[in-house]
Amino acid sequence: MFCSLELCRRIESAVAKDLGQAAESVGGFTLEVGGGMAIFAGSQSPLTKVVGVDLDVPALAEVEELFAASGASVVVELPSLVEPDVALALGERGYRLSGFEVVLGQSLEGESSVIVREDIEVRQSPPGELESWLDIIVAGFMAPDEEDGSAVEPVSRIELRKAVRSMADRADRHVGLRGGELVAAASMSLEDGIAFLGGAATLRSHRRQGLHTAMLEHRLAVARDHGASLACVTTTPGSKSNQNVQRRGFTPLYTRALMMFSPRSPT
Repeated sequence: MFCSLELCRRIESAVAKDLGQAAESVGGFTLEVGGGMAIFAGSQSPLTKVVGVDLDVPALAEVEELFAASGASVVVELPSLVEPDVALALGERGYRLSGFEVVLGQSLEGESSVIVREDIEVRQSPPGELESWLDIIVAGFMAPDEEDGSAVEPVSRIELRKAVRSMADRADRHVGLRGGELVAAASMSLEDGIAFLGGAATLRSHRRQGLHTAMLEHRLAVARDHGASLACVTTTPGSKSNQNVQRRGFTPLYTRALMMFSPRSPT
């Protein structure tokens, strides 16, 4: 699957809109930075970041000041399809590379393919199940597989739960059951015809049993039913999650370089 700059811009704009709504729901704010957007959802929130393709780098001065006043670091998620001059300008301002993410996509044209497994059930999670859904998501993310690692700075359990809850209000929530027990959870949000598959986690003792694949297939089928034309997922390069989604037909579209603001000390 080919990713043009226009498709990248469409994906990043949809991400900014989704994150911005989540941030505002917890009392945060958004700020336009050229064609990009700064999102603030709390000084320790994983949602606090700058996203977008057409960033106005000098305009980041206001973002840096606002974030610093709240004790937050500025992290710019820079897609690899932007002009190299943007990365150079960020470096001159004091931004340093802190990690990478891979954005993968799959066209949703054609029929769904869902394999029925006798010991696994995947279904949509009702509102009354929210706390149990959150428990699984947080437990799963706080205990990643060793090979998965992390592309971002560690986040506390409290901040992670708060961030996931703010996103969950606008997302379709799904759970995976094995032997009748809730052991996996995942989410999907729809924006501009794109299904964003995120927040997937399986309790450690139930991993390698096909739950990740089953929930992926289920969400892709639901996305097709809702008329989405594209599904996207973000993973850490070289991770087990990255391997799993590529096996299921996802193609790497572009990489995000995570650039963290590290102002130089005056000499």
